[in-house]
Amino acid sequence: MREFFVKANTFIEKMMVVIMPVAVIAGFLLGDRISSMKDITTWLFAFACFAGSLSLSVSDIGKAFNLKALIALIVLGHVVVPAIATLLFRIVENPSSDFFIGLMLIFTGPCATTSCIWSGIFGGNKGLSVLFVMVDTLLCMLIMPMLIKLTCSTDVAMNLGGMVISMLKMVALPSAIGIAVSTIVGKERLSVVSPYLRFITKISLLFIIMVGIAGSQAAIKHGFSFSYIWSFILIAVVVVLGYLIGYLSNKYVLRDELQNGISLAFGLGCRNIGLAIILANSYFPPLAVVAPVVALFYHDIITSGAGKVFQKILDKKESSNAASRDCEIQ
Repeated sequence: MREFFVKANTFIEKMMVVIMPVAVIAGFLLGDRISSMKDITTWLFAFACFAGSLSLSVSDIGKAFNLKALIALIVLGHVVVPAIATLLFRIVENPSSDFFIGLMLIFTGPCATTSCIWSGIFGGNKGLSVLFVMVDTLLCMLIMPMLIKLTCSTDVAMNLGGMVISMLKMVALPSAIGIAVSTIVGKERLSVVSPYLRFITKISLLFIIMVGIAGSQAAIKHGFSFSYIWSFILIAVVVVLGYLIGYLSNKYVLRDELQNGISLAFGLGCRNIGLAIILANSYFPPLAVVAPVVALFYHDIITSGAGKVFQKILDKKESSNAASRDCEIQ
């Protein structure tokens, strides 16, 4: 059974570029048949956050505490990157539109839990990434609603209190419980159930996408514009800028270890788009969900590409250090 889920996970990961568009189309075609199930998606996302946190522990955070890197993440992630996104999106989109809200939901939210995984794969400081996720998630319960209100010129009533409570229930508490379970039980023991949890998480994300698009069916039919393509391109641009800003800030301003710079880059570039979809579907007009859903199509591709670049930089540095040691020995 375990081998089946391992293979199923591998298949979904390889075919996600095909599977995700199918989920979007299915959600659009099903429309009202599943749009009323958005309350279920809240619980599914909470489960995904819990499952994603089971690979993290308190000891990871304690060993990697870095105040200046943490301050950099907060300033860059909640001032610089949202400001850049706002300026660029206002060039091509009306800031009072429902679609604009969805754009800003991507870049005002916290870094994704998966940034820890990506950071670990491509040579970053995984413990520091865990610290980033936990602090950023807690801060975003207060910062994200205010940033949305500040950056979006809209008369849409925003239930700020409801958004805070939702993020507490969907992200902060499940993540904290997951880390607590991981610390008590041990990551090695939990790895036994990892294939099953990863499979359920992937299916949950696809269902969240379907329900999000289903709830926006009518709005997409009547309000979608091909001019949005420019915004979709700019989403990719801002994501790439997030990685560049994180890496360059660490190299030239913080002057910290390369591994910490890679973690900072993933903290800024790897966005919690699943949360953006849930919030768009729960608290904003239907058209707000379109941008986050489209961003999912290429977000992981950019993230993987950035990771490969960082890995090459890390390998080059290690080779240079090895050569220097050889010279010293000689």
